[in-house]
Amino acid sequence: MSAIPLHDLDEVATKRDVHAMAADLRAEMADLGAEMADLRAELKTDIADLRVEVMGEVAALRRTMSNWMLTLLVTIIGAMIGISFMP
Repeated sequence: MSAIPLHDLDEVATKRDVHAMAADLRAEMADLGAEMADLRAELKTDIADLRVEVMGEVAALRRTMSNWMLTLLVTIIGAMIGISFMP
């Protein structure tokens, strides 16, 4: 008993206090779990939206690149035809 420091009775935690604190902690953890689930769903939605936006940009760039390549090909073929008919 001499190893246990003396405290006032209002400073000692009872089993009831510990159980109440544990219940509060479980409730807070459940709230955090629900909040994390909401954030996860929001993040998945944001990623899906970003994926759609990026795919749209890639498709637009692909069309632009195809148009430039077609224009370049027609120009080169035209130049070759023009050179072949030169006297």
